[in-house]
Amino acid sequence: MAEQLELFRNLPKEISRLNTLKNYGILKKDLDSFNYRQSREIYFGYHNIFMPHEMMQSLDAPEITVIFQGGYVIKKMPELFEALKEEFFEIIIPEMNKVVYRRSVGARTYRDADTSYTPHHDKDISQKRRLFSLDEKVKQQFIDSFRKNYVGSLEEDYGYGFEDVKYERLYKTSNFNFIKKTYKKNASGNT
Repeated sequence: MAEQLELFRNLPKEISRLNTLKNYGILKKDLDSFNYRQSREIYFGYHNIFMPHEMMQSLDAPEITVIFQGGYVIKKMPELFEALKEEFFEIIIPEMNKVVYRRSVGARTYRDADTSYTPHHDKDISQKRRLFSLDEKVKQQFIDSFRKNYVGSLEEDYGYGFEDVKYERLYKTSNFNFIKKTYKKNASGNT
């Protein structure tokens, strides 16, 4: 955490050092930027990767949704997933960004929206720089979850998994509720 805060030493005091906004700055209406497919990818993504609280605090709001979306998209691309499973944290995240921003209009729209919470982007503090400063334990928690094979929904006939809510509005509601629940649990210290 000390290394993380060091990144922000020379910034004006009014700039928030970490994303400590309620729900990591994600508003329910922000998720309207995503269509059915993209909302489904975020939903399936957070069932397939774990993003530690410290990592989420280091990200702007749109970056959080992109990483969850990327968790699904990349795990469904067998060759890329197998290659990235052996990579370092600092390689995996930029690859997720590249894949998602290239294919997701919703992710690009949310990132560029006037209402999206992007203090680091606005102050030109790179995501790479912020994530590089994370504690190795935090990075390893993410990598361990990323390296696990895809977990499908019960409806995909995997015999295990999670329930697919199937409707766009329910995906968006579930995605927001997941973010809200994650924030509330971490903000209260019940990790």
